[in-house]
Amino acid sequence: MINHIKNTYPEEGCGALIGKENNIRLIEKVIPIENKVEKLRTRRYVIDPEDIINVENKAKEEKLELLGFFHSHPDTSAEPSTFDLEHSWPWYSYIIISIKQKKISNIIKEEIALTSWRLKDDRSKFDKEELIR
Repeated sequence: MINHIKNTYPEEGCGALIGKENNIRLIEKVIPIENKVEKLRTRRYVIDPEDIINVENKAKEEKLELLGFFHSHPDTSAEPSTFDLEHSWPWYSYIIISIKQKKISNIIKEEIALTSWRLKDDRSKFDKEELIR
């Protein structure tokens, strides 16, 4: 997941989280997906519905399920944006990865923060989820 985000920087990278749920969500695989948004790629991501169907089929083949999605926020916080709120679905986990890069003496210093969120059923706001690594 982190490598995909580093490779897509300064644009938003995205992908799917598949695994099992049994009292806790256990992410077993991360599947990078191409960001299909055409404009504002540094601030937006879109996953093609066909890519979601392909991920769901892959998960079923492996006796897993689609548990959520991840995307990056280049050079900003790992908090959900208004766009995220408007385009997310309840139940799924959304991992947001903040990646910030600064050139210091010709060395790239990277700062990465991860948070996970779940949209309330009424779609009013996100609740933060605990991440266990």
